[in-house]
Amino acid sequence: MAAGAAVLVPIDDQIDSWIVRHPSAAVVQMTDLWNEKHPEFGDLSTGKRLLPISGALIVGGMLTDRRKLREAGWGCLSAWQASSTLRTLLYETVSRERPATANGDQYDVTAPGGEWDQHSFIGGHAANAVACATFWNSRFEMGVLEPVLYASALGISLSRMADRRHWASDTWIGIATGYAMGRSIAARYARRESGRDRKKAERQPIPASLLDGLNIGPVPGGLSLTWSGQFR
Repeated sequence: MAAGAAVLVPIDDQIDSWIVRHPSAAVVQMTDLWNEKHPEFGDLSTGKRLLPISGALIVGGMLTDRRKLREAGWGCLSAWQASSTLRTLLYETVSRERPATANGDQYDVTAPGGEWDQHSFIGGHAANAVACATFWNSRFEMGVLEPVLYASALGISLSRMADRRHWASDTWIGIATGYAMGRSIAARYARRESGRDRKKAERQPIPASLLDGLNIGPVPGGLSLTWSGQFR
């Protein structure tokens, strides 16, 4: 993450300038569906959309008694909360001017945090979108939906650069942070499932065939316990 940021920060202004000068470029046009002109899709990675989506998955899983559906909701909700907590902390401590108001100065960074126009670091939409997409793809077998989820998360991330809300380095850090969060939460759910399976196996009764050769009886001065079996 740090290496990518070190490469991008010196050319943040050049990337932003290229986006402004090439609004018809394919890479810019591909983000159109997710930008601020289409809030029904552009807001998909905000709490306004993720909370109802996660809630619907959780309630649906409860009504149908499907653990995986509940996990899909709780996992995305956990990723959003982790991302929001980190983002709020950074916005309160670091002030970086957004490209739209920075006049080409990507080094306009001060402390403590400022107003909305100074909330460029980090890319929050990118972190949220990538975190949920990564969690779902890491935790479940999504099939053909896997590339669709990642493509959507990438479109949301890049749209914030096209809208000039975040520099390229902010977006990169947001993507990397979201990916790490999604993978971490998915791994935690996998460990819980493994623990449940292990406990379930431990509670399994001893097969009757293993008890056939078990003999218990009194002997002078104590109790005798013997077992015999035939192995093939």
